[in-house]
Amino acid sequence: MSSHYLPNLTSFTLGTTTTVSTPAEAAKGTLLHLQKLTKAGVGADIRLIRVAVKEISEFSAAVFVTWELVVDDNPISDGGAEGKGGKGKAKGWRWRNCYGYRRMEGQGVDGGVKEGFEYIVSDEEVGELVKRVPKYFEM
Repeated sequence: MSSHYLPNLTSFTLGTTTTVSTPAEAAKGTLLHLQKLTKAGVGADIRLIRVAVKEISEFSAAVFVTWELVVDDNPISDGGAEGKGGKGKAKGWRWRNCYGYRRMEGQGVDGGVKEGFEYIVSDEEVGELVKRVPKYFEM
């Protein structure tokens, strides 16, 4: 997903704002996040579950993406209890992020189209993560 972030993407999370300046910075941050999930013991098997798009204008949209983190190869959709290790061993969870999509005519390579995400709201992602891995940001 981070390969679709536009330069200077703004991330809004639980009252904090972060700017990701370059695609290289986004890739590095995403890799670090996945490594920390693995180190925390929940792994990095993250699956796209659902996408909903709400057009804002001719050149922008809000894209709502539901993700699922699968633990021990036991997706919630196969009967595992969200976050509880119920039936089977699932300890995974789902969350929804909102991504702000922007399409810019004439600003891409050779005057073509430049498009991608210019912001992300990840309150659910981070909120659910720290419920399960309280010291995640201290890792």
